[in-house]
Amino acid sequence: MKQMTNEELYQLAKKRVMAKKLFSAHLWLFLAVSLLLVAISVSNNATWFIFPVAGWGVVVVLHKLYLNSLLKDNDEVEKEFAALKEKYK
Repeated sequence: MKQMTNEELYQLAKKRVMAKKLFSAHLWLFLAVSLLLVAISVSNNATWFIFPVAGWGVVVVLHKLYLNSLLKDNDEVEKEFAALKEKYK
């Protein structure tokens, strides 16, 4: 296992920040569109908004789980890397 250069660490950090920002944008878009769908549906005395909001909500939850898994994997790799680096000094 090779040691990461500063450039590689910077690129990894950049990817992690971008992944977090994309999730945040996805969540805010979901909330805004959901409110719009609820307003349209309620103004027509209907409850059809439940289906698209619930479906998209599942996708947002899966996105968050994937992001957590991705970040956790990176953290585990970094911990293992540090342990091996210390062991094989």
